[in-house]
Amino acid sequence: MSKKQLDTSVVLNELKSGSLFFQKDKPVRPVREERDVRPVRPPTKREVKRHPFDIYRDQLDTLKKMKTSYMIETGEIKSMAEMVREALDTYIQANQNRTECT
Repeated sequence: MSKKQLDTSVVLNELKSGSLFFQKDKPVRPVREERDVRPVRPPTKREVKRHPFDIYRDQLDTLKKMKTSYMIETGEIKSMAEMVREALDTYIQANQNRTECT
């Protein structure tokens, strides 16, 4: 049994330029035009950070009653956390001058 001879001219053609796999010059993608970068906007809302605090039971009961009465009066839902944040803002504003001295 004789061996078949490989046609080297076909292989050379594939290696030189005939094969897409072996192409050296890849097509260059067009460069996009430069765009203006939008400025970073400052956050419009305050960031909420979860932090546990202990409160007295009567304070919690009062907050629950206030939440219920607010919903009955206005028809809107207001969370107890929102009420506590408002109370803290009021407390901080009232006592701001004390913290600046220390």
